[in-house]
Amino acid sequence: RLNMFAYWLYLFGSTIAVGGFLTPEGAADFGWFAYSPLSDAVRSPGAGADMWIMGLALSGFGTILGSVNFITTIICMRAPGMTMFRMPIFVWNVLLTGVLVLLAFPVLAAALFALEADRKFGAHVFDAANGGALLWQHLFWFFG
Repeated sequence: RLNMFAYWLYLFGSTIAVGGFLTPEGAADFGWFAYSPLSDAVRSPGAGADMWIMGLALSGFGTILGSVNFITTIICMRAPGMTMFRMPIFVWNVLLTGVLVLLAFPVLAAALFALEADRKFGAHVFDAANGGALLWQHLFWFFG
């Protein structure tokens, strides 16, 4: 059930992000990296940018849940007698990818929620006057 929920979050998040292209103002004007001075509500108005940000956050949350499911399955639900060192290399790759996702995606999701708070509520997290533009770049490229 967790993997199904993760899939639906990923699907709805990507649908919301792509749906931003259909808004009257068009898609997000700040590119795929959403650098902070370009992604505020003044320089990139409209619902397309908000849909892109929240769609990516939902997709990222779905990916985090899927990763938790894979890691839990690999560690706790192996067949009897199947030790960690008898597992195929593909399972090791899935486990390592899941750990990397758990390290990187929460940072990106938190940064996206903070970016949306900047746009909608004026939170000044990524305000250029306070060095927030560099903070966004560090958080975004930690994911990349």
